[in-house]
Amino acid sequence: MSKFVGKTFESLNSIFNNSGLFQSGQSKPSSKYQLPWLADSKSVIRKLKTLESEQEKEEVIKSYLSEAEKRLAEPDIAAEEIEDIINMCMICETMGFPTPFIYIHCLKLAQKGNLQQKRTGFTAVAYLLNPKHELVVLLINTIQKDLLSSNYLEVLLALTAVCNLINVETVHDVLHLVEDKLNHPKSSVRKSAILTLGHCLQLIDSASAYQMSFSKFEKALTDSDLEVVSAAICVLYKIVQVLSGDYSYLIDSLVELQNQILLRRVPRSMTYCDIPAPWLQIDILKLLKYLQKTSEQSQVIVPMLKKTLQQITLQSTLAHAILYQVIDTISCIESPNDLVEMALASVSTLLKSRNINLKLIGVEALILVVKSLKPSIAAAQQEIIMECLKLPDETLQHKQTT
Repeated sequence: MSKFVGKTFESLNSIFNNSGLFQSGQSKPSSKYQLPWLADSKSVIRKLKTLESEQEKEEVIKSYLSEAEKRLAEPDIAAEEIEDIINMCMICETMGFPTPFIYIHCLKLAQKGNLQQKRTGFTAVAYLLNPKHELVVLLINTIQKDLLSSNYLEVLLALTAVCNLINVETVHDVLHLVEDKLNHPKSSVRKSAILTLGHCLQLIDSASAYQMSFSKFEKALTDSDLEVVSAAICVLYKIVQVLSGDYSYLIDSLVELQNQILLRRVPRSMTYCDIPAPWLQIDILKLLKYLQKTSEQSQVIVPMLKKTLQQITLQSTLAHAILYQVIDTISCIESPNDLVEMALASVSTLLKSRNINLKLIGVEALILVVKSLKPSIAAAQQEIIMECLKLPDETLQHKQTT
């Protein structure tokens, strides 16, 4: 068996069985199978890793699934053993072997198991079934019950299940419960509730629903936890593209938030590649692009954009992403000449890169600036563009000639 497939088995098995957050430390179930390698999922995986031909692997998997289906029909089977079979069935489905007999057991485990088993059950249902499957409706009561649970881990599982399993017909059954979680004492629950509510609103796809919930996301911008604020900005970006109202009053708070991020006043967990909250920075810049309407509002944003450009060091892919988003925002506002010159200087840096992908980003950024702001292109920048045209990359040449 190839190393790639072997590592896939190991990774999947690790994900399904080694969750430190939910692990219950229970003993392994005893085997009642005739063949030793049918004892549990790990034994089956070890057996598969020793085989070379696809036919042998197929025979082993089919043998396991046949025995597992028989075992599930027995009355004395423990929940731990059901969980192990479910984990292996997900792996089998990944390999292209259907396991319809396990679906109902996934639902039962999500309904009656402990935390680890609930997690396995919900994960399996989300993976094996789509939101419109007829069996999913049997989980609605369980999701509602878990959303009302005093255990925040169960609430988190239920919120994740809403995103994976709820459809247009069932979304109103859980919507009010999701909204209640926006005020949960745990910040992890509030963050998940914001993202889940945003998903529910996308399912409803109604301007009135977006409008009614806007104040809830606006309130989340003042949350004490920055990850909650980040989730709210992510959802607000999607909403403002749908609604036609004027929400420019949010500009001041977003600019202040970006300035705080540039001062590195963020939790260490949100720093990546020595960049403070990079994804949040990108979301703020994207949202500001849609919020500003007048030249006065643009002037509020300009100093922050200058600071952001000055602090970007092109040491990682995320820094390039932030740079491109800054240039995109500059192209959408009334920018002074010095800011445009700073943007063009950054574009030149990208165009001079030896990396073809960065050159392509530079060309895209230059197109944004030229189309929107119509600056005069310096002779040095024209020379860089001509050099790029000589490169053999067809995509790069196409971008520069369109």
